[in-house]
Amino acid sequence: MARHNLLVLRDAAVEHIKSAFTEKGFFVAAHPGPFNETDIRQAAQKTPAILTSMLRIRESDDTLDFASFVLYRATSTDKLYDGAIAVTSKLIAVLKDLEHELCLDVPSEVSAECLFSGQLDAMNITLWAVRWSWQLQPYVVSGDFTLPDTLEIFAGYDAEHNIGDALVPDTVTVNEILGG
Repeated sequence: MARHNLLVLRDAAVEHIKSAFTEKGFFVAAHPGPFNETDIRQAAQKTPAILTSMLRIRESDDTLDFASFVLYRATSTDKLYDGAIAVTSKLIAVLKDLEHELCLDVPSEVSAECLFSGQLDAMNITLWAVRWSWQLQPYVVSGDFTLPDTLEIFAGYDAEHNIGDALVPDTVTVNEILGG
């Protein structure tokens, strides 16, 4: 799999999310992976925030697994972090519209989990992980064009065309097209 395809997909996902969260002060960016306490403290300076990470590549079924982490700082009127639930809800809806030509469909297996802890609460922060998967077109993984299994088998066609006074045969096979 060409590395640039993965970067293109991660960046496309981040840009799609960014285009939906245009509110002033909202921070959306890529992130290299899961968080540690130092990461959370640094990211907390830019809340509300959505940081998206590519977490796993499943070559067995041509799928990329992502997590978009929602960080939210409570206000004096939002002690239960209801704002984080609102952001998470909107993010889930935004993912349902995420499409890319390198992928078969919109993200699937979308799930959200609150990662609230006493340590986070002491920083006045809550953290949600919205996990999702994106299935790649088969040719993205191999670098070769592969016909999807869902297509009918097409071996080729035979035809004859009238060109002037002549009847000209025309035969095409898939092996000729794919170089086989």
